[in-house]
Amino acid sequence: MKILVRQQYLDQLISFKDNDMVKIVTGVRRCGKSSLLEMFRQHLLQKGIDRDHLIEIDFEKYENKDLTSQDKIMEYLKKRIIGANRYYIFIDEVQELDESMKTLNYIRTSFNADLYVTGSNSSMFSSEFSTYLAGRYVQIKMYPLNFQEFLGFTAEALKSLDEKYDEYVKYGGFPQVVLATDPKQKITLLNDILDSVLKRDVMLRGKMANDVNLLKVTRFLFDNIGNQTSINGIKNTLVSNGATLALATVEQYIDLLTKAYLIYPAHRYDIKGKEHLKTNGKYYVVDTGIRNALLGYKDFNVGKVLENIVFQELIGRNLDVTVGKIDQKEIDFVTSSFDAFAYYQVADIFSESPRELANFALISDNYPKILVTNESKHARKNIEGIIVTYITDFLMGIEKK
Repeated sequence: MKILVRQQYLDQLISFKDNDMVKIVTGVRRCGKSSLLEMFRQHLLQKGIDRDHLIEIDFEKYENKDLTSQDKIMEYLKKRIIGANRYYIFIDEVQELDESMKTLNYIRTSFNADLYVTGSNSSMFSSEFSTYLAGRYVQIKMYPLNFQEFLGFTAEALKSLDEKYDEYVKYGGFPQVVLATDPKQKITLLNDILDSVLKRDVMLRGKMANDVNLLKVTRFLFDNIGNQTSINGIKNTLVSNGATLALATVEQYIDLLTKAYLIYPAHRYDIKGKEHLKTNGKYYVVDTGIRNALLGYKDFNVGKVLENIVFQELIGRNLDVTVGKIDQKEIDFVTSSFDAFAYYQVADIFSESPRELANFALISDNYPKILVTNESKHARKNIEGIIVTYITDFLMGIEKK
């Protein structure tokens, strides 16, 4: 299969090469983590690194099943690493490794090696063993293809940008799905990805047998992207529809779905009080294609899907994303990073009326305010300091006054 060059992620790995940190690439299954490591191995070979000094361990492969033991993997590496020269170790699906963070620290301190791993579940970070690597690892968060990457790997050169955007929204950005040419095959792949995540990263890790209720919770979350919700509200809604669910079970499902990088929470942020709030946050799905595969297209909520696309893009830019609260009003997204802060509103239909801009008017500071819309006629407008941008311009990084 063709390997997609994910340059922004490859550049990160290259920049961290040969430092003392363990490089941990995280993200939902099948978003391209293994391919990224292969790209980096090719980079090392091009730079003259001896192939014998590249050690690959993929826990998805049968022949490596015994290496999940701490003693076994250390024994294996002692046999492979010969002499004092530098080695490069690559471990795929590191959450399968016993006491993963603790074991990675043993590897880091025992050999003259640069260590790169991938993980499809964040449970390893919440373990007590994460303290063994505290301050000694860097996390590279990986996602399905963003829109610009999607454009780089689609063959239909004659399609308009809007048509390609519609396809991106419908089928999403999982690399295998993007490369598939048959729509039925795309849906099959999306269902397979969802099934794999639910069974291997949720049910197996949570030691649960009832996949019916798990699917109901997943379907509810996918169907309510962008809606303020609470765990108690989810439980009550599902119970009223005939499910037998305890509050703790719903909470466990959501925790596991989040750790599997299938859904992402957006917590509320009080703009005036400048503090994070604990209640009534929102959830977004990692990829709209996988949502559509589960729910179908007949109830396609254009406004909420647009909001999810904007959320995907913002977290892909390595921004911290929250839902803004100001008095009793809401700002869809408040983004922050070490050197930037901005406010975003999302509007499927925008008429330039004061009502649609009113929430921005409540904000007293001068940080950028951007409104993203589905209507191309509003591309690149500036209305009293508020940047109005068409969705494809936003996804292409064009947010200029």
